[in-house]
Amino acid sequence: MDSIISFDHRLFLSLNGAWTPFLDPIMWSLSAIAVWIPLYLALATAAFFRKCYATQCGGYAIRRPILEDRFWMAGIAALAICILGYLMCDWGSNFVKMLVARPRPGYDPVTAVGRFPTGTGSPYGFFSAHAANTICYSLLITRILGRRWLRIVMIVWALLVSYSRIYLGYHFPLDVAVGLIYGTCVAILLTYLYKFVVDKIADKYPQVA
Repeated sequence: MDSIISFDHRLFLSLNGAWTPFLDPIMWSLSAIAVWIPLYLALATAAFFRKCYATQCGGYAIRRPILEDRFWMAGIAALAICILGYLMCDWGSNFVKMLVARPRPGYDPVTAVGRFPTGTGSPYGFFSAHAANTICYSLLITRILGRRWLRIVMIVWALLVSYSRIYLGYHFPLDVAVGLIYGTCVAILLTYLYKFVVDKIADKYPQVA
């Protein structure tokens, strides 16, 4: 474990030290949650409209067509699943932060020499809620809508947001990696739950050809 932590420290200092004045505002924007609220709302709204999905049935998670005037139920299910994903990632991260109590880079004497352009954050940082939430939302909403090109764009976005947390000095690389893994697991679990719910909706309100 000591060797892993030591490598994590070195990797953080290397990544955090690779900064330029040009990247500072970009990384701040990537890391600011409020900047991305319109994106969250736009994609969540798209889940209410059949034409936004990859197929007439819906995304890959919807295997049977739902009655047109009941399709809004699939949108409600998608919205509820995305909110649940956020809560599971956020609460899970906060619980583990208190349980593990690993200091953020700015509070660790080995890495306190790093660069923290927007502050050091709260004392504990393992694991990254930003990383968990962004990858979870990216995988969930793109699995629901079924758009492959959107999935690629959203995953790249999630990885950039995750990198910004290291660049700004809020997290070690290990914090981010575990956050990405946790968020992915939550997304997989909730995708199955979403499939179960929309299958029930399709059973009750099938689209008759």
